[in-house]
Amino acid sequence: MKYQRLIIFFTPLIVWLLSQAILITPKFFYSALALGAAVIIFSVKFLADAKALKNWPVWFVSPLLFWLAGAVYAAILPGRFWVQAIFLMILFFLFFYFRHLYYHFAYGAPEREEKLEGWLLSGGFLTVFASSATLFGLSAFINWPFVLLFLSFIIISAVLILPFTALRKISLKKNGWLVLVSLITFGELVWAISLLPLNFNVLAFLAAIFYYFILMIIRLDWRGELKRQTLKWPVILSFVLVLISLLTARWL
Repeated sequence: MKYQRLIIFFTPLIVWLLSQAILITPKFFYSALALGAAVIIFSVKFLADAKALKNWPVWFVSPLLFWLAGAVYAAILPGRFWVQAIFLMILFFLFFYFRHLYYHFAYGAPEREEKLEGWLLSGGFLTVFASSATLFGLSAFINWPFVLLFLSFIIISAVLILPFTALRKISLKKNGWLVLVSLITFGELVWAISLLPLNFNVLAFLAAIFYYFILMIIRLDWRGELKRQTLKWPVILSFVLVLISLLTARWL
């Protein structure tokens, strides 16, 4: 794993340089997205080769979607400050994600699993926010069919859950029913809020809260801890955040 450790530094740096190339040459946008995706995929493959892991594709899901969702979201934002802030966020996320992934592959220590899971949670939340904001923002110009919007959110959230199954060695054949029900519920909730006359960033924040909530339910079930006591605080926190967002948001 000697040379694999360089991935921690070089992968985030290369992706960040590609993001800066987008700002300098906007026509390079799609090429930069493709190159960044390739760098992330091959970086994960390089790390996994040292341990001959067969399930390595699930590990590039989170950073890949984070990069793609973040870059596309930045493309629809006005103001260079926020665009640079998003690109810096991508840089830091990739650095810490690959850092914990490297140590997880190399040593497999339980504390590394916890830290890696924490970054998967954070990355998933921000990925859902960025992708939701993009879909809601584009809906002002494109009349999305209900089925397409519904399926988009289900697919994004389903793919983001895959790394958790690999990390906790969960079989979807045995534990997939709750995941399926949760994903369908998530898609219906997001479609429901899409009908509200709110700014697309507010709608995206609500969608990210819903994603976080269903993911907490799924994780508690996998751990055998899905009880009223353990579910109380996620419900309260989600309800408070949704209520604050609805009360403080400017309605269109």
